[in-house]
This record gives sequence, structure tokens and C-alpha cells, in this order.
Amino acid sequence: MDYSKTVSRYEADHLKSQRKPLESHLTLEPGGSAQFRNNYDIERMRERRIAYIEQRLTMASACMNRDRSDALSKKR
Repeated sequence: MDYSKTVSRYEADHLKSQRKPLESHLTLEPGGSAQFRNNYDIERMRERRIAYIEQRLTMASACMNRDRSDALSKKR
């Protein structure tokens, strides 16, 4: 997946909405190990991207708050 370096809360919320709910399957049809592996990889990549976005947004918020407090303290 090609992601830009810019992250947004919208992207995180969109990825979270794409999470599949846990559900039990009562069928006897085999899902296939290849299909299971693909689904697992996709879910894992999505969760890693969400974690990355959350981390970047937290860091940006902390820097913004620090810069704001520095600016206010220098103004006095």
C-alpha cells in the first residue's frame, strides 16, 4: 500500500470503520489457508497503519501544545 507521509484523523477513523466485527461461522465449507492468510495480513496491515496514525497525531498534538505554551510564555 502506498501511504502518504501526511496523516489525518479522518484516515484513522475510516480505517477503524473498516474493521470487521468478530463473528462465528457455522458452515462446513473450508475457507482455505491462503484466503485466511491474506485476510490476516490485510487486517494486520490495517491495525499497524491505525497505530502509526495514532502515534503521529499524538506527537503532533504534543508538539503543538508545547509550541503554544512557549509562545504564550514569551509573549509576557
